[in-house]
Amino acid sequence: MDRTKIRIAESEAKLSAQKTGEERRAHVRSSMSRLGELSNHIESQLNDPDWATKREIIRAVVQRIEVEPAKVAIVLRLPLEPSARGLEPIMVTLSRA
Repeated sequence: MDRTKIRIAESEAKLSAQKTGEERRAHVRSSMSRLGELSNHIESQLNDPDWATKREIIRAVVQRIEVEPAKVAIVLRLPLEPSARGLEPIMVTLSRA
């Protein structure tokens, strides 16, 4: 009986992890879609932007930049759909080679 309970608990943990992974993938897809929409919207208006305009765009999209000795992480700030509010922001990590 104890083995059955353990197996059920393990199965439930795997299902939960899979669901979380699927939610994160959906969040990334949604964020990519929103970035695409933003890009299409401002593309025609920004053929030759000045420095101040570029800075404002970066401030609107980037939440923070984390600089460490071995890597740089850029955390994006994107408008989220109500279903994705509980997820963490998207982080792009670059190595410092």
